[in-house]
Amino acid sequence: MHSDLWGPAPVATKARKHYYITFTNDKSRLMHLHLLRTKDEAFMAYKEYNMWCGMQLNAHIKMLHSNRGGEYLGKEFTLYLKSKGTVQKLTVHDTPQHNGVAKCHNHSIVEHVRALLHASGLLRFLWGKAACHVVWLMN
Repeated sequence: MHSDLWGPAPVATKARKHYYITFTNDKSRLMHLHLLRTKDEAFMAYKEYNMWCGMQLNAHIKMLHSNRGGEYLGKEFTLYLKSKGTVQKLTVHDTPQHNGVAKCHNHSIVEHVRALLHASGLLRFLWGKAACHVVWLMN
């Protein structure tokens, strides 16, 4: 599983979300996006996604590949991963290119969101809805 957090957005959504986190399956490239108000909500988003994988796919996450962002290095997060038997694979410090799958997807999402909002003339605070739609299209 590849993951990365993007943000803060220059404009908050109507629900005051400033960030999003993506989870991408390494095999199928199926992607999930969670909108977040703050970075510290990343752990809760991961737990929800992990439960969804267990309930809907009858699978558990074997490895989480991410950068060394503070949202992935918290004591509670690492203990949770260990308790579930999930290996945490971290990139080398200051090398975003090593988190290529997640970074590439985030870059694509942001570009598509900008294009959608510009072409449609929608207000900028709708970036969260546009991001969810982009991920749906990519899947």
